[in-house]
Amino acid sequence: MSSSAYHLNDPEKKLISIDEWVKKYSPNTVGGCRVCHEQMTIRGARSQQKTHFTHKPNSSCPTIVKNHRPYDVLRDVERDPTLASFAKQWAIDNLESIHYKVKKYVPGLTWKEFHQLLTVANEVDIWSLKSLSHDYIPYLLLTCTDKFEKNKYGRKYDCFFVLETSPTTGGVLWNDTTEGKKYI
Repeated sequence: MSSSAYHLNDPEKKLISIDEWVKKYSPNTVGGCRVCHEQMTIRGARSQQKTHFTHKPNSSCPTIVKNHRPYDVLRDVERDPTLASFAKQWAIDNLESIHYKVKKYVPGLTWKEFHQLLTVANEVDIWSLKSLSHDYIPYLLLTCTDKFEKNKYGRKYDCFFVLETSPTTGGVLWNDTTEGKKYI
């Protein structure tokens, strides 16, 4: 379920909220998912349900809970072990700012949760990913968990993060394109 999509004819893929979409187009106009770029239809436009975009049945989009496989997209990406020490040192030097950036997307993030993200990052070895800009480390950390559970510190709902899909060719890092990725 999504509250925004882009028009399939828009080369910039600018997101449009569901409310604006229904006014500008019609409930029968198909939209595009910003993560998987599959077509989405509108559901609930003429009912008591909350109007939203939905993927077609059997969609493989990682934003659908049953398809969510954290950091799975990173397994086949090329690595260079010589890069790991530099990336880890950068993360250590900028740990507090990384924490605040992650916390911006995950309200109520505890240091325990943040530490767990770093533990998984070590297990998955995000540090040696080729073509990884250090500025992307906070966003990769967001994907290093199954989900962030609702808590009493300001997180009202469970949530999880996925990376925008890459081209189908294996070994290509999600941000390694001529045009930077825009979404997590």
